[in-house]
Amino acid sequence: MRYQNSECEKKQCHPRLVFVKPARGSTKANESLRHPRLDRGPRADELGSRFRGNDILRFFIFLFLISTPLVRAEEGPTQFTEVASYEELIDAIQVVRAASRMRTEKAVDKEVVREAWETGMLINKHILNYKVRATYGNEVLKRLAGDLDTSETELRYMVQFARTYPIHHTSDELSWSHHKALLSINDDNKRKELAERAVKEKLSVRDLKAEVQKQVDSGANEEAGPLVAYPGEPYTYRIVRATSGPYNGLLVFDLGFSNYFRPEKFDKKWVEGDIITFQEKKPQINVDGAKMLYTYNANVLDVIDGDTFTAVVDLGFGFMTVQKLRLRALDAPELESSAGREAKEYMVMVLQGAALQIRTHKSDKYDRYLADVFVHGQYLNQDLVERGYAIAVEG
Repeated sequence: MRYQNSECEKKQCHPRLVFVKPARGSTKANESLRHPRLDRGPRADELGSRFRGNDILRFFIFLFLISTPLVRAEEGPTQFTEVASYEELIDAIQVVRAASRMRTEKAVDKEVVREAWETGMLINKHILNYKVRATYGNEVLKRLAGDLDTSETELRYMVQFARTYPIHHTSDELSWSHHKALLSINDDNKRKELAERAVKEKLSVRDLKAEVQKQVDSGANEEAGPLVAYPGEPYTYRIVRATSGPYNGLLVFDLGFSNYFRPEKFDKKWVEGDIITFQEKKPQINVDGAKMLYTYNANVLDVIDGDTFTAVVDLGFGFMTVQKLRLRALDAPELESSAGREAKEYMVMVLQGAALQIRTHKSDKYDRYLADVFVHGQYLNQDLVERGYAIAVEG
């Protein structure tokens, strides 16, 4: 006997419950599966007298299945079809795996949004308790960034997110990176319209940022200027006086990254503060050297995320150092989000195997040096911002 439910079919419910008729001659099996008067809807008092033990359990499970609202087909179990060959089996399993990954990513994105909102609410309520101290908000965000091993920029987004949506009723279809992009729209109605459009048209983060930028260009918001940086000259060093170590009290070259060196042939005419550039191994004083300092040739070892990587840096004089570097003046999405993974993939594509020139700046609070990166003359930092893989921040 096959249970039919035309209304369930219209709503694309779970696959219908099927009672398979046993082989002819199996009288006892038929008796155990056949429920007289089930199709006519027995009353509760009749059921109590007709069914005993497992029969009652089966009936209520059956009743639960046909009465409980079910999810749509695309969110429920896969509608299986028979696979005749091994190759078809492999293809079918690959489809199942791909669908599983998509559902997992969607669930993770949803939780990341919820975590961001709840974190922002906690921080915001805490800051309000100390509103008499005007600088407390900035102080607590800096301290939290260090203790939670996250960026201060990300925490600011979370606080802004919670303030923008005092009640968490945002769309589950949008990722955290989508919501961060929408926060650039100050007008509540325009932000809501754009969010609804992003869901309806399934806009990617990059496409949504482009739409946000259109509103920025139209004058709805203030537009941030592009990142600007220029490479210096590799093998350019400032002469400093060492205060410790084997060169204590002597004039040495500051190689960067807390490394110092004094060659055997050290020109007595050089004085502290001079900037020397080695071109074809010939040293000369560089009067404009301040703009050329801390520029190195480097090779990437590993891309960590959308704005951080490790590299082997050539300091000159045969010295090399391995450093973790963060791209200056930008912030890429967290790696847990789909947008963060896209940013990392782009970084890998651009940096893997490429010869770089980097210009470094003082280290950040995580003891990572900040870097402007140039690949074949192209300024990578600005390229990431223009392509929507990161946002420009002060730095």
